[in-house]
Amino acid sequence: MANVFLKEVDSMESAKKATKNASIAAYVSAIITALIASLALFKGVSVLNGYVDGWVLLDALLIIVLGYFVSRHSRFASVCLLGYFLFSQISMRIETGNFGGIFITLLFLYFYLFGILGAFYIHKHSEEEIENFV
Repeated sequence: MANVFLKEVDSMESAKKATKNASIAAYVSAIITALIASLALFKGVSVLNGYVDGWVLLDALLIIVLGYFVSRHSRFASVCLLGYFLFSQISMRIETGNFGGIFITLLFLYFYLFGILGAFYIHKHSEEEIENFV
């Protein structure tokens, strides 16, 4: 059971799966963000003490773009996705004073970290294959 959460990125297959899972997590995050922002925008409902408004739809768009590039094994996008996620979580928690949802935060953090590992593994081993081919 311990191996379920402590996977290793040690093959091209596991690296591709890690980046795919990270991009799916990004899409899920974007959908949740867009739904909450839409609720705030169209229903006039105050969400998270007024922290979420219509501008958060741009946040969802950014997450979708980063998720797409993570699915294309971009190292830069995978690091940006994690950095943006951490920044938004920290700023949201400071602004609202709400520290709930830690489990979900850790779940997304897990997928984003493995997305980074997968992207770096793919690029490292792709370069090695090219050097060995020449």
